[in-house]
Amino acid sequence: LNGRWKFLPKTAAVADVNYDLRTYFTGWGTTNPLSSILRAQVGLAGLISPHIGVTLLAGYAGELSTQAIHTVIGTAELTYTATVQSRISLGYARNASPVPALGTMIDDRGYVRGGVGLLGDRLILEGQVSADYLTFLGTPTTPGVPNVVRNDFLLNLNAGPTFNVTSWFDVRAAYVLSVRTSTSTLPSLNFPRHEVVLSLSFHY
Repeated sequence: LNGRWKFLPKTAAVADVNYDLRTYFTGWGTTNPLSSILRAQVGLAGLISPHIGVTLLAGYAGELSTQAIHTVIGTAELTYTATVQSRISLGYARNASPVPALGTMIDDRGYVRGGVGLLGDRLILEGQVSADYLTFLGTPTTPGVPNVVRNDFLLNLNAGPTFNVTSWFDVRAAYVLSVRTSTSTLPSLNFPRHEVVLSLSFHY
């Protein structure tokens, strides 16, 4: 359920309520517990000046099936726009999601992203850096008390150019670096990863 009320020319009050029910065909109730999360947020989104935009949302997330969490969620983002393709955003977001095996995850994310348009905005240099602190929660042993199963830290860097060949075709190249560490000792959860991405996009 989403609602939006524009009370200023370029600023709106926003409400967002959603319910996430997840079950599994394999291992349900044992290795993959049922997860049932209700999220509700309200706030503001829009421009506070011709070049500065804000998004401010705050609300609640609760795990209803196991009572694993009852927590505050939200988003705070500030964006400065110089031109249509030249902008920078600084933000923080907190959210809760169901995950296999463990049950529920809380993601605290901070990020900076931006882009600069060159050659009449035909060439766009884009980049993003984000840091996520992930808290995985299992079924609580004491009702109402979260059971922290694992914590992960994830750092991502994504940067590269996009060239608009025509209005309906662009080419993008990017370098992606991911570094993850975890309180778990599994090698698959503690790694650096390097990727080079080339994408061709057609717009119709």
